[in-house]
Amino acid sequence: MPNNHRLLKWIVIILGILIMIMLGVIIVTITSRLIARAERKQQEQQKIELAQQALVRQSGERVVENFPTEVTLSLAEGEDIADSRLTPAGLLLRVVKDGKTSHLLLIGTDGRTRTRFQVERTERAE
Repeated sequence: MPNNHRLLKWIVIILGILIMIMLGVIIVTITSRLIARAERKQQEQQKIELAQQALVRQSGERVVENFPTEVTLSLAEGEDIADSRLTPAGLLLRVVKDGKTSHLLLIGTDGRTRTRFQVERTERAE
């Protein structure tokens, strides 16, 4: 009988070792798949960003090619240009007065103001 128990003991130890090895293989496989998925998502996001940047560059280059070299804007006293953005439709300017956006101007490729977007604020009733 003691010989039989020794054999069973070794079988249990070997099976335990094999279970631990397989558990390690499963954990490594799952981890590597998650890392690969995250890398693919990151690469896809980078491709999308590069495509968007190329599109903006292309549309911006077309606007710059056609844009006049001198444009005169008349701003009221206290108004200032806070920022500008080149769009396919022309140059979009944000005009501020007293720290708040008063209106937006879209300057076309002909140098004239194509659109003036007026910003109106309503007071909240309390």
